Amino acid sequence: MNPGFTSHADGFEDPAGENAEIIDEEELQRLRELKDLKKQYRSNYNELRELQKETKYTQQAIDNQKQKLINAFEEWYCDTFEDSN
Repeated sequence: MNPGFTSHADGFEDPAGENAEIIDEEELQRLRELKDLKKQYRSNYNELRELQKETKYTQQAIDNQKQKLINAFEEWYCDTFEDSN
Protein backbone atom coordinates (compact mmCIF):
# COMPACT_ATOMS: atom_id res chain seq x y z
CA MET A 1 0.00 0.00 0.00
CA ASN A 2 1.30 3.46 -0.96
CA PRO A 3 1.68 6.01 1.83
CA GLY A 4 -0.82 8.89 1.71
CA PHE A 5 -3.53 6.98 -0.13
CA THR A 6 -6.67 5.46 1.29
CA SER A 7 -7.81 1.96 0.61
CA HIS A 8 -10.59 3.19 -1.69
CA ALA A 9 -10.27 2.25 -5.33
CA ASP A 10 -9.86 5.81 -6.65
CA GLY A 11 -7.66 7.02 -3.81
CA PHE A 12 -9.93 9.95 -2.84
CA GLU A 13 -12.43 10.28 -0.09
CA ASP A 14 -15.16 12.90 0.40
CA PRO A 15 -15.77 14.54 3.80
CA ALA A 16 -18.58 12.13 4.64
CA GLY A 17 -16.27 9.20 4.10
CA GLU A 18 -17.97 8.01 0.90
CA ASN A 19 -16.64 8.06 -2.64
CA ALA A 20 -17.52 11.30 -4.40
CA GLU A 21 -19.71 10.96 -7.47
CA ILE A 22 -17.86 12.11 -10.56
CA ILE A 23 -19.87 13.84 -13.27
CA ASP A 24 -18.80 14.53 -16.81
CA GLU A 25 -18.72 17.90 -18.57
CA GLU A 26 -22.04 17.31 -20.34
CA GLU A 27 -23.83 16.56 -17.06
CA LEU A 28 -22.23 19.62 -15.46
CA GLN A 29 -23.50 21.75 -18.35
CA ARG A 30 -27.00 20.27 -17.96
CA LEU A 31 -26.94 21.06 -14.23
CA ARG A 32 -25.95 24.65 -14.98
CA GLU A 33 -28.74 24.93 -17.56
CA LEU A 34 -31.21 23.53 -15.04
CA LYS A 35 -30.07 26.05 -12.44
CA ASP A 36 -30.45 28.91 -14.95
CA LEU A 37 -33.90 27.66 -15.99
CA LYS A 38 -35.00 27.49 -12.35
CA LYS A 39 -33.80 31.05 -11.81
CA GLN A 40 -35.65 32.17 -14.94
CA TYR A 41 -38.79 30.33 -13.79
CA ARG A 42 -38.70 32.06 -10.38
CA SER A 43 -38.25 35.42 -12.06
CA ASN A 44 -41.11 34.80 -14.50
CA TYR A 45 -43.33 33.50 -11.71
CA ASN A 46 -42.69 36.61 -9.61
CA GLU A 47 -43.48 38.79 -12.62
CA LEU A 48 -46.71 36.84 -13.18
CA ARG A 49 -47.74 37.36 -9.54
CA GLU A 50 -47.11 41.11 -9.83
CA LEU A 51 -49.11 41.29 -13.05
CA GLN A 52 -51.95 39.37 -11.43
CA LYS A 53 -51.99 41.85 -8.54
CA GLU A 54 -52.00 44.76 -10.98
CA THR A 55 -54.80 43.16 -13.01
CA LYS A 56 -56.90 42.60 -9.90
CA TYR A 57 -56.36 46.21 -8.79
CA THR A 58 -57.28 47.52 -12.25
CA GLN A 59 -60.40 45.34 -12.42
CA GLN A 60 -61.53 46.62 -9.02
CA ALA A 61 -61.01 50.20 -10.19
CA ILE A 62 -63.07 49.49 -13.33
CA ASP A 63 -65.85 47.94 -11.25
CA ASN A 64 -65.87 50.95 -8.90
CA GLN A 65 -66.08 53.41 -11.79
CA LYS A 66 -68.88 51.37 -13.39
CA GLN A 67 -70.86 51.53 -10.18
CA LYS A 68 -70.30 55.30 -9.92
CA LEU A 69 -71.49 55.72 -13.51
CA ILE A 70 -74.62 53.66 -12.87
CA ASN A 71 -75.37 55.62 -9.70
CA ALA A 72 -74.85 58.94 -11.48
CA PHE A 73 -77.10 57.84 -14.35
CA GLU A 74 -79.84 56.69 -11.98
CA GLU A 75 -79.64 59.99 -10.11
CA TRP A 76 -79.80 61.95 -13.38
CA TYR A 77 -82.70 59.83 -14.64
CA CYS A 78 -84.69 60.36 -11.44
CA ASP A 79 -84.00 64.09 -11.45
CA THR A 80 -84.89 64.46 -15.13
CA PHE A 81 -87.89 62.18 -15.67
CA GLU A 82 -89.47 61.49 -12.32
CA ASP A 83 -89.83 65.15 -11.33
CA SER A 84 -91.76 65.94 -14.51
CA ASN A 85 -94.63 63.55 -13.65
